[in-house]
Amino acid sequence: MKFKTLGNRNAPAVLFFHAMGVTGESSEPVANYLQDRYFCILPTSTVYCKGQKYVSKADEVRQVEEYLKSQGVELSLFTRNIERKDFKWQTNFIFAWMDNEVTKLKTMTRMIDYITGTGYSMEGTPRGSLFSLKFKGLNEMGIPTFLAADGSITSTNIQFQETVNMSNLVYEGPVDPTITGSLGNIFKWKGFTLNVFMTYSFGNVVRLDPIFSNGYSDLTAMPREFANRYLNPGDERRTNVPVIASTRQNNDISNLYVAYSAYNYSDVRVAKGDFIRMKEISLSYDFPQSVSSKLRMSGLSLKFQATNPFLIYSDKKLQGQDPEFFNTGGVAVPMPKQFTLTLRVSF
Repeated sequence: MKFKTLGNRNAPAVLFFHAMGVTGESSEPVANYLQDRYFCILPTSTVYCKGQKYVSKADEVRQVEEYLKSQGVELSLFTRNIERKDFKWQTNFIFAWMDNEVTKLKTMTRMIDYITGTGYSMEGTPRGSLFSLKFKGLNEMGIPTFLAADGSITSTNIQFQETVNMSNLVYEGPVDPTITGSLGNIFKWKGFTLNVFMTYSFGNVVRLDPIFSNGYSDLTAMPREFANRYLNPGDERRTNVPVIASTRQNNDISNLYVAYSAYNYSDVRVAKGDFIRMKEISLSYDFPQSVSSKLRMSGLSLKFQATNPFLIYSDKKLQGQDPEFFNTGGVAVPMPKQFTLTLRVSF
């Protein structure tokens, strides 16, 4: 589910439920009227949330209960560091922390739902958590092996539809960040203004793309990981990337596809979703009034702005892929870089 809130968190809470065919935003007209006196919570059912899967009405109620039990802290700090005639420096810092825990849960969720990456919960973990199969290395043929529910080491005895025994799963972390915020600095010197704005996010994990399979075609795009794959006997001691299975291996090993599916959802295919992004850099210049007056203008300014120019930090396991793009479910357009030059004229 997705939740939108309006109003003061310290005020009495009002929980809205939307009708079929619409989202939580349909309640905004009423919530806007009440937000001065109440804290309005507008959930949207998983039916209408891209990348999420509807399970049952009971699961919808569970998600609402978990949200209501969550807790967090938000801090905003604005400082005037330097105030002089020709030079000014201002800083705006925002820090938000959110934590929650599922304390009681009755559900019959399949193993595959816990490990795919969209986020499910167990008692004692946050709402929307990611779990993985425990990878136990490659065997002598380069086939991945895992810890089975009975404690044995296996390649193909993984029951993705299991709903009872999940003892072979490893908790990775929440799929939603626990820490978010921004840091902005504005420098002014005479007619020049420099704005440097960064955003950051920490605390979540992402499931890497499920690219491994027991068979590929000529149309398959091979990512960078394949350069470090198993090639010769003994490579199982230097790499965790499985072999490209031969036709003979597919014929000799029953259900070999299970091993590669399990590898896609193992603990070696998880990366941190942490990032620090340079969100915006802009430099503007306000021309002196004497210049604009000669041109019969009341004001004249020039501004260059770069939006989303680069990532300052992200997990190396992402291999350059955008962690914010991962959080969209892999179906949205990646964060675009934009460069804008603006000439503003006032008469």
